[in-house]
Amino acid sequence: MAIAAAGRWPAPGSAAAAGPVSFRVEPLFDGYYKLREWTALAVEVFNDGQNRFEGEVVYESVDLGRRLTEFSAPVRLGPGEHQRYVLPVMMTGFERAGTVRLRSGNQTVAEDRVTLFPLDAGDFLLGVVGRDPIPLHFKFSLRPQGQSRTFVVTVRPEDLPDASHLLRSFDALVINGLRADRLSPAQVRAVADWVLGGGHLVVGGVASAEDVQGFGSLIPVRVLGRQTVSGLPNLERTIQVPIRAWEPFEVAAVAPAADSQVLIAEEGLPLVVRRQFGRGTVTFVAMDGSADPLNAWWGLGPMWRLILTAERSPTQEFQSRVQLTGLGAIYNALAEQVTPFDLPSAQTVVIFLAAYVLLVGPVNFLVLRRLRRPDWFWLTTPLITAAFGLAVFGLGFSPQAQGVALRDITIVRHPDDLRVGYADSYIAVFSPVYRAYDLEFPASVFPSPLLPFWEWTNPPDSQPVTVETDGQVRRLKNLSVDAWGLRGVLAEGLVRYDREPLQVEAVAGADGVRVRVTNPGPDPVDGVMAWHSAGIEAVGRLGPGESREVFIRAGPVGGLEDLRLQQLLLAGQNLPDQLLNVRRLVLSTLFDDEIVTGQPWQVGGVRLIAWEERSPVAVSVAGTPTRQSSTVLRVIQVEPRSEPGQRLVAPGTMRRQLIDRDAVYLGPSAFGFALGSGSVTWRYYLPSDFPAGQVARIDLLFNGQPRRPTDIWPRIQAFNFRQGRWVDLGDLGEKVRAVAGADNQTWPQLTIPLPDPAGDFIAPGGYLDLKVVGPAENIFEILVLEPRVFGE
Repeated sequence: MAIAAAGRWPAPGSAAAAGPVSFRVEPLFDGYYKLREWTALAVEVFNDGQNRFEGEVVYESVDLGRRLTEFSAPVRLGPGEHQRYVLPVMMTGFERAGTVRLRSGNQTVAEDRVTLFPLDAGDFLLGVVGRDPIPLHFKFSLRPQGQSRTFVVTVRPEDLPDASHLLRSFDALVINGLRADRLSPAQVRAVADWVLGGGHLVVGGVASAEDVQGFGSLIPVRVLGRQTVSGLPNLERTIQVPIRAWEPFEVAAVAPAADSQVLIAEEGLPLVVRRQFGRGTVTFVAMDGSADPLNAWWGLGPMWRLILTAERSPTQEFQSRVQLTGLGAIYNALAEQVTPFDLPSAQTVVIFLAAYVLLVGPVNFLVLRRLRRPDWFWLTTPLITAAFGLAVFGLGFSPQAQGVALRDITIVRHPDDLRVGYADSYIAVFSPVYRAYDLEFPASVFPSPLLPFWEWTNPPDSQPVTVETDGQVRRLKNLSVDAWGLRGVLAEGLVRYDREPLQVEAVAGADGVRVRVTNPGPDPVDGVMAWHSAGIEAVGRLGPGESREVFIRAGPVGGLEDLRLQQLLLAGQNLPDQLLNVRRLVLSTLFDDEIVTGQPWQVGGVRLIAWEERSPVAVSVAGTPTRQSSTVLRVIQVEPRSEPGQRLVAPGTMRRQLIDRDAVYLGPSAFGFALGSGSVTWRYYLPSDFPAGQVARIDLLFNGQPRRPTDIWPRIQAFNFRQGRWVDLGDLGEKVRAVAGADNQTWPQLTIPLPDPAGDFIAPGGYLDLKVVGPAENIFEILVLEPRVFGE
């Protein structure tokens, strides 16, 4: 994705080098980046000489293990020409500075240093494109829920990349007062792909429908024009800071999309509208924070904190591969499936050795005796031995044996649109001889060397691995592999399919969720599993065109700890042990920590996994015969819809998020969570097609397990957004004992209706907040805490 374009900068007054060829470099996004996320450098190269220049611009990256990786792009300039290149780079070692070189052959023509700012995964990075709607004195107070620090970066429209992977350091992007036609179609699609993967886009400062026309279906509203208002009382009440508007001002008049949610409105005029887009969020703000009277409003900081708060950050979606690359498990899984060549069986080896013994012994003796030349025995014996040795040696150097073997484990995560998938392909390169290989990928794939944690330096006698971006091809060059050794590569890409690889339909009923899975492709899929936080069901193997339906009953949480076991039992039908070991290692790496920490319970919704054997990431090895095999795991998250004729959200299917905690002890697990001495607040999100204003009834399903009969039970509170206060739901222990009876040794599931009107407990953003206050005297285990929502 090295982009050559007409120069934006003037002549290089302070460019590196004073010769006829010079360059200027600046990091995009002011140099801010997150660990193992791709970012980019903007490099402007000038050829003021009389000769054509051909070379490359190179960034040298050194990680914590002192391993050197180069990221390069070819430079070809005629006399008097200059071009701008966007060079993708990945930082893996919290680098605060780096060196950029302009080279021609082995000679360095010029070099310069760039300053970088590494961020932790918990930091919040906000990019602003267009007019900045956030005054300087509010920037450092922006700290959305769960984020440690906030950084705001101004992004010029021309610096917005055309690949979504280069945006993944951002937690949110604000496009304010900028017409969509100022961005290229590739830039708009990159932003949309970034949102699909979990990003949060905020669009504001719109003057007309033409301003957002280029965004297409990404925007959750239809812009009707402008409307004058004299005040914003609802916004003042929400933020609890008065707005001093000395004269009427204009806001955008919009019609929200059917599946969007109005967070703030004034007398029927939507001001803040939000919609889920894939796994991300798009928020439209009808006001311009950079204009009067909002630019002087002291409530602007709290307003932006409200706007920027979303279910999840893209860094939460993408950081799982940091765990995979940081552990040895993915290497163990790759090594499990490395059997690059068809080795001879034991029977073949025995026959070969027997033939050699017979030939060099009895046959040789009988032939020489018949020829009456027994004195030749000293000559024929070494010749036969040499012939057999050369045959074995020649087989070792045959084209098949000299070829490289590629084995990959590819994890594809799908948003709601299954025709799009984020693929992380972990590739093992196996070689029978010591050699350096060049791997080629399409430009949509971003490869980087993946070394195991025990390998602290580059292999001896090897050149630095180079990631070269050249037009529509990306190459990973000089990947040195020792004889019968293994080197790893991580290839990240956005994959688009002509049709859905799987068709998944989830329908929620009062008792659970019915999930139908169809395989429309030409290849079989197996090991298909579907689950939510209250249950798990096996779909099984699906042949081409085959469909199967399962029912996941809503009820007490449990069974997720058996996810790996059930998956293996299902996948074990007619599969070799080697493939089972690969799947076991991948699943344990992905889901064991989830099971221990209770992440499946926190994530919510319906999820589905399926196995395939054809990788969607294209890779080839230049000039070398290659054999490749793949193991592909698809991870799909589905939002159930209601059954025809009713509007219902089944328990266990709402997405949820931990938003506050002051409890001394909080121990999530696959069964729920254990709590002691303090409180924890969970936020439950309605499906995007469930209007927040049409909630008729909310039942809370609760089940708990005291460790002793004398333990004190926790208290549950629900937040009433209309009244602005927490509402206590009563003594749970007394209610459970009344249902269970004095002699009952099992604690039944309790259904607790929220007070009417139930819609007051749903925020304008379409979520419900529940607080569980744990006792100080003991630790209590919550087994079930699931809302069931009925619509009007």
